[in-house]
Amino acid sequence: MCGRPVVTDILACGRQFYCPAVPQIPIEFAVAAYRFGHSMVPMKIRVQKKANPFDLFSEQLGMGFSAVPSPDAIVDWREMFSPSGNANAQRAERLDTKMASQLLDLSIITSGEKSLATRNLLRGNSFLLPGGDKVARHMGRPADEIDKVMQKIADVSQNRITEGAPLWLYLLAEAEVIGRKTEHTQDDPGEGLGPVGARIVAEVLIGLLELDERSYLGADRSWTPEAEWDSIGKMMLAVNSNYFSDEQGGRAG
Repeated sequence: MCGRPVVTDILACGRQFYCPAVPQIPIEFAVAAYRFGHSMVPMKIRVQKKANPFDLFSEQLGMGFSAVPSPDAIVDWREMFSPSGNANAQRAERLDTKMASQLLDLSIITSGEKSLATRNLLRGNSFLLPGGDKVARHMGRPADEIDKVMQKIADVSQNRITEGAPLWLYLLAEAEVIGRKTEHTQDDPGEGLGPVGARIVAEVLIGLLELDERSYLGADRSWTPEAEWDSIGKMMLAVNSNYFSDEQGGRAG
């Protein structure tokens, strides 16, 4: 999500902005940057091979937050990740300024604000987060890049926001019009976080590991996982390999 060039730069040259004496979660991360996934949430999910998809907020999936009530809703991770060779593995939505309509009218909320977007914006305001364009300037991002992102925000807000853009919205717009940096130094719009969002997310996650003496970055920076465990997809596939048969994706006897 952050792009390998950003991660490599942080690991090689050190963190520039997340430099606490003790591990902590900054509000810029918790209230804005790490909420980027809200724009990527699909509303229907197929959890087992050849099965019908379930609505995300459905009783079959525990309304999204509770334990699933039936074995039919247990996730076969081969339907979510591609290391198994499944070319049809489900993908998240693009990272941009759009959200699924169901997230703008949350059925699981019985009182108060039901729009997840509005809740995010109100939360950022209550924590007095600085504007995204101001954060970008503090990070030394070029003016033409900031202008490009702000133009997208002006379009989305019908010119209601021309400066001091909410940080969460800025990072979504940045991801949409700029995107993550690839290994070939090219931008990849909609497929990952832009330069400000990537820097916040990557520095915080790497920093937390470096500040934990029990983690591999805190104890042994030369450690690397074995090939069969070097991605989340591979780990998740191994976790449920004993529950689902290899041939049909059904439950093993």
